[in-house]
Amino acid sequence: VQMRRALTVVPTTVVTKHHEWHTVMMTHHIGALMWMCAAWCQFHLPRSSPAERRRHRLSGRLFMASMLLVALGVSLIGQKELHAYKDFRDVLGARIERLPLSESELCRLLDLSYQLLQAWFVSTALVAWRLAVKGRFAEHRRWTVRHIASGIWVALMRFLIVPARTVAALAAGRHLDGLEMCLVFYGCSVVAVCASFIAGEAHVRLAADASRPSQSHRAGTTAGSRPPTS
Repeated sequence: VQMRRALTVVPTTVVTKHHEWHTVMMTHHIGALMWMCAAWCQFHLPRSSPAERRRHRLSGRLFMASMLLVALGVSLIGQKELHAYKDFRDVLGARIERLPLSESELCRLLDLSYQLLQAWFVSTALVAWRLAVKGRFAEHRRWTVRHIASGIWVALMRFLIVPARTVAALAAGRHLDGLEMCLVFYGCSVVAVCASFIAGEAHVRLAADASRPSQSHRAGTTAGSRPPTS
């Protein structure tokens, strides 16, 4: 009853419920850890020598394998109805009618959102891999950044929840109830998705601009390479 009136933190079952599903732990959680390690390797390990380039290709294969594990885990979470909304449902009580959508409509909207995010997550990885196979490494790096941005929002959202909850509680002058905490949780998800996608695309554009020679430099190079005329 007390939990229905006030909720100061995200329900612990958001995290602990996965412990009961070994398939989710072995795919989504193990895959996410591998994915973050491989993402770090892709950009921070040198790749100048032949041995270093072989190591880069090996970490790239690990990157792809972990992406598939994460995607499979997300599919299992949806299939087993383990989305975080289910954890908030017990604390919402009768206040569910305050939502602009019915519970079934909200669940369908959340499922569609996760499916779209997962489709982009998988697509960006496949495009990056295909470009690497073709030897188009500048484009490969750009799509790798987009892929990382499509997945890193999950970690970023975790860092946003506590300050967002604190600000919302201070503004309300009381502890948040279950419905309000649920809205904070998913509001942080939306902010994290937008921030990650914008930051990733900004990085891609800035890197492209930095690698593109200026017009004057290109003109000077062209003029300097032009053979003299008699």
